[in-house]
Amino acid sequence: MKKKMSKKMINGKSILTRTVNSDTLTPVAALLKLEGVSEYLCLLESVTGGENKGRYSAIALLPKKIWKFEAGKVYFSQNAGKKFSKVKTTDPISSLRDFVNDNHISDLCGLPSIAAGVFGYMGYDMIRLFENIPDKNPANIDIPDSVYFLPEIVLL
Repeated sequence: MKKKMSKKMINGKSILTRTVNSDTLTPVAALLKLEGVSEYLCLLESVTGGENKGRYSAIALLPKKIWKFEAGKVYFSQNAGKKFSKVKTTDPISSLRDFVNDNHISDLCGLPSIAAGVFGYMGYDMIRLFENIPDKNPANIDIPDSVYFLPEIVLL
């Protein structure tokens, strides 16, 4: 099978794409094969325009930039999480919005929208930034309240 590599320019940056036959590989199996490749790795399932128009699975890995909210503070890394700097802000949601907007790609040259941008999660306790609710439950797991990252690689 011949694998074709194509290069696109998006917002002045080169985007390399390659189509590979993966009919026998499920998204979860692909994710498991990538275990250990990157500390930041996620699988996102998406449906675009309903079942008939487009259905995508995306695996994002190898972050270029990371935004993190932990213990009431915002942190940012531009070096794949090797070093985080504390961000001075009183509004973590605006900080996250700025991070998303700064890394938004509007013209994807025909690629699906899931192919670019930031990936991550917002944990349940982030609701306290929107609503005044009690915090009666202890934190049983040691993970940040929210992490979003701009990946170097997105597999669709």
